[in-house]
Amino acid sequence: MAASFVASIALHLAGVNAGDTASRDYAIAMLSTVGFTTVVWVTVTLLTQPESPATLERFYRRVRPGGPGWRHTARKLGFGNEPVPGGVLSWVNWLAGVVAVYASVFGVGAMLTRSVPVGATYLAVAVAAFALIQRNLRRDPQLAAHVDSPSAGA
Repeated sequence: MAASFVASIALHLAGVNAGDTASRDYAIAMLSTVGFTTVVWVTVTLLTQPESPATLERFYRRVRPGGPGWRHTARKLGFGNEPVPGGVLSWVNWLAGVVAVYASVFGVGAMLTRSVPVGATYLAVAVAAFALIQRNLRRDPQLAAHVDSPSAGA
């Protein structure tokens, strides 16, 4: 967040006017901000220490994520190869989550820049994506049990 703030200030000082969502400056500001923040978060990720094995193990025991990225931790703890709960539906929910988050961000941004029709459209897309996730989580018995478990909200 600090990186995007710095990028926004730098672009403003450089005279890039990102207020009009239909302008070329808006596209330049968006691409510059996303590019700069991506370089910053990748750099910080590579320069900082990873979480300790104990932290990963506590997380795994609590959340029990599936998939190949957790295979080493799962085997170490004696759980074996657990699939991602919900299978393909979880990937649909992931994609809908990405859409919901970006549509929310762009929707609020458009509303703040007084582009109400554009903002309302983005926010409607976000609501639809969140509704899809909710429906999918309740429809699939494996996901519903996972979401409704007492430890899920803890």
